[in-house]
Amino acid sequence: MFRNKLALIEKLKINFYRFTIISIMLIIEFANPRFSFAQWTNNTSINTPVCTSINNQKDYSLAPDTKGGAFIIWNDKRNNIEKSDIYAQRINSLGYTLWTSQGIGVCTNSADQVNPSTTEDGYGGVIIAWDDSINGDRDIYAQKLDSLGNPQWTVDGVPVVIKPLKQKNVKIISDGAGGAIAVWEDSLASYWDIYAQRINSAGIQQWTSSGVSVCKSMLNQKNPRLVSDGLGGAYIVWQDKRSNIDYDIYAQHLNASGIPLWTINGVVICNSGDKQTDPKIVSDGTGGAIIAWQDERGGGISYNIYAQRINSTGTIQWPSNGAVVCAADSSQTNLDITSDSISGAIITWRDKRNGAFHDIYAQKINLDGTVAWQLNGIPITVAALTQTSPNICGDGVGGAIITWQDSIGTSWDIKSQRINSNGNIMWNYNGTFVSNSSNSQTNPKNISDGKGGSIYVWQDFRNGLDDDIYAQHLDMNGVEGIFNETFYLNNLNIFPNPVSESAIISWSDKNTNTISWTGIVYDGSGKEIYSFNLGKSDNKLNVKSLSNGLYFLKIINNEKKSSLCKFIVEK
Repeated sequence: MFRNKLALIEKLKINFYRFTIISIMLIIEFANPRFSFAQWTNNTSINTPVCTSINNQKDYSLAPDTKGGAFIIWNDKRNNIEKSDIYAQRINSLGYTLWTSQGIGVCTNSADQVNPSTTEDGYGGVIIAWDDSINGDRDIYAQKLDSLGNPQWTVDGVPVVIKPLKQKNVKIISDGAGGAIAVWEDSLASYWDIYAQRINSAGIQQWTSSGVSVCKSMLNQKNPRLVSDGLGGAYIVWQDKRSNIDYDIYAQHLNASGIPLWTINGVVICNSGDKQTDPKIVSDGTGGAIIAWQDERGGGISYNIYAQRINSTGTIQWPSNGAVVCAADSSQTNLDITSDSISGAIITWRDKRNGAFHDIYAQKINLDGTVAWQLNGIPITVAALTQTSPNICGDGVGGAIITWQDSIGTSWDIKSQRINSNGNIMWNYNGTFVSNSSNSQTNPKNISDGKGGSIYVWQDFRNGLDDDIYAQHLDMNGVEGIFNETFYLNNLNIFPNPVSESAIISWSDKNTNTISWTGIVYDGSGKEIYSFNLGKSDNKLNVKSLSNGLYFLKIINNEKKSSLCKFIVEK
């Protein structure tokens, strides 16, 4: 009997200490700003800070994390006002920054690193490439981070290419096997040529160490872009001055082994009179590609927008020198393009047809080269003053989401619009605000959230003279935030917390019109696990199917008002 009492006392002591430790962990976890509530705010003057460190953070690149969030990579001068480093942050679908506050240093050596390009690796991580002056002239380096932000390759990156003179303006895409294909401008032959390299999932060069020659024709080849061919290779497009008159547009197809499959130095996409520049490329969904560019033909007075489709054998599919996307008066420039995932591509640009200020327009081009919407495009915004720097992503259902910087006089805001597959505007006339904080917000980029909405990133001057980086989310209806809650519930509580098998959910509800409640459980990354119906007051939360860890419970009523709380499963 005495031994049983001692054993019972010892067990109670262990449970007390265990409860105390868990309680401390809960306090720390809940106090941690990394997991603070409402990271995707419904206040467009607040937004979500990605990096607000000292000095400038700018020139960012972003890629989806395949879980509704984003990887964000940027140039950072916090360590040296004269030289940039490369930093990274991951933000999840709820708007929580998941890595070290102010970002993880990807490359922080004593040299200058600029121009980051980013792609997800297909396994929850991200691959980053940049121009690096560590060897004197610029070379190309790369690094891979896993989903937790841990470097997978050599500290400060592995070489994509090291050779004399300059290699710069790198762009990368996933190779579909955990590695990446990179393309860049290369000055080895005095003029700029185009070279490419593939690195595998271990960061090892797969093609010749100096890179594969994509084009080393006479004079300059610049501004390369690439898209996957779906078979481990890539379609590459660039602007080309081999004519010694004006830039034209050329393209090449490299297979997974780095072998050029088309005519040496590339096939001509457009060599019409005057300049063709700023090419962009997307997959056509059938094994080929669609290319768009700004085109100065017709006297060299102003630019219009043209496009061409090319198949896997290098045969152009539309009229020679391209199909007209927009030939309106004045100039159309600063274009961006996305696949509509169904039957063609959607192109956006800034447009000066209406007078002294630029507006934003868009057009859809079908797989047969005909335009789907009204002649010369649909106005996305024709607001007063200037709108510029458009960026576009698909909405997953045949339409697109476009963002731009919008002048409000002496400063800039960020706005956005969704357009459906028929060319109908879906959100507010002249766009919905993404950010209208103090001072200027500029150079927005956006990617799909995988659910019909978009994640946005931009340079932000709200904190003073230096650039910072902020982010925001709009859902498919153009509503800010991920949950859009008004924190309507009072005293939302889960007891006990931590939960071992089940707990009681309780709250007070002032709304007598509420008919029904739904509970939704999310894991720590924001992924929905399951949902269930609730009554009007106390209800049971069952966690038998959940592993140990941090979770979120969202409760939403029939009027779509909701609130959120955290709980820990500890079995």
